[in-house]
Amino acid sequence: GAYRGTPPRALSVVITVAILAGFFLTDRSNWNVYDVTSAESRQTIARSLVEPLSKDPGFRFGTDSAFVADWWNYLYPELPQTRDYIYQGIPYKQWQYFQEYVLWTREGRLPESQWILDWYGVRDFTVGFASANTKEQKFLSRPDLFSVKASRPDKKFYVFSYTKATPILSATEAFPVLIFGTQADYEVVVRAAALAGWGTNRVIPVYGGPPAGGFVIMDPAVFPVVFLYRIKLENAKQESRLASYLAAGGRVVVEAARPGENTKIPSWVPVTNVQSVPVDGVWNFAQADETQFSPARFGDHPWNIVTGTPVAGAMVVRSSGGKPVIVSQAVGKGTVIWSGLNLPYHAESYRNEYEVGVLGDLLAIPASPSALGTVQVIVNQPVKPEWIIREKARGLVWKDTYFPGRWS
Repeated sequence: GAYRGTPPRALSVVITVAILAGFFLTDRSNWNVYDVTSAESRQTIARSLVEPLSKDPGFRFGTDSAFVADWWNYLYPELPQTRDYIYQGIPYKQWQYFQEYVLWTREGRLPESQWILDWYGVRDFTVGFASANTKEQKFLSRPDLFSVKASRPDKKFYVFSYTKATPILSATEAFPVLIFGTQADYEVVVRAAALAGWGTNRVIPVYGGPPAGGFVIMDPAVFPVVFLYRIKLENAKQESRLASYLAAGGRVVVEAARPGENTKIPSWVPVTNVQSVPVDGVWNFAQADETQFSPARFGDHPWNIVTGTPVAGAMVVRSSGGKPVIVSQAVGKGTVIWSGLNLPYHAESYRNEYEVGVLGDLLAIPASPSALGTVQVIVNQPVKPEWIIREKARGLVWKDTYFPGRWS
């Protein structure tokens, strides 16, 4: 039938006029006006303390305050910083939240805080004029790590310099680990690495994508360790590539997915007959002291482990209640480590640094950090960067945000 009533466009005009009329006819004589130019405004105080800092584009400036980010973005658009004024423009919001939550609003958590400062390439940063939960004491209590460059204690506003800062771009000998799994599972592994403070001079966690990607980069000289996190191999081609990688001397660490009815186990995996078993509270480890492990619980429920029967020639590294949960085996020139503990998720859930250390042992991550080398930047553009490296290095660490389609 025919449309009856007010047309949508006319209705929107009426609503707009009503809103504007309400605004202009409202008595605003009692409204407070915030003058950003006054001597005691947050912007003025922040500018007076921050502007004397050196403006080095090799490091990122850190702030979680809109009272700092607004004028910094305007005055120094060519200098990188940890946030923008408009939240909607942040491409990876989960990492922005993680950064601001851990660095500025949590007491302690120094390994994670240093990991964030390292991976963001932050040297100078502000504390204050943001969340009411801002924790400046964790920085003030460690002058060996954080020197005070300027402050207004009466306003709870501080400018710190991180004494162990690393630049946005550097050459590194750090240990690369190629991780396959879902994006969410990869982020679990990265947050576990942050918990232990494994920075860019220790380990580089590279996302290889989901298993459907096909394991293209499989050279032990480039990636000495491949971590398969809770994935099921989908075809013979993937299995064959991993077998070739092992034969060439690579190390494959498998964190088992919960088995299904038709779970297929590759021939190079050191267990068969896998099954899921609940463990309620106590691990009952036979080969290790479990006092430094957090309880085998998932909230109010038992923790599910995956166990299996070791194949001939395999070695049981750890068992739970007599059931093998970490098994290793030599394959060609390489090594396979199979785990059924879901160690990254358990370690991150309970914030257990010792468990992260056990994961590091499985991945063969070196105990000592490596030195970072300098890189001369010639052109710093997404599509055509130019750098000069004057020393031998395993690779480059470039701490920037990836935009699909723009950075390819």
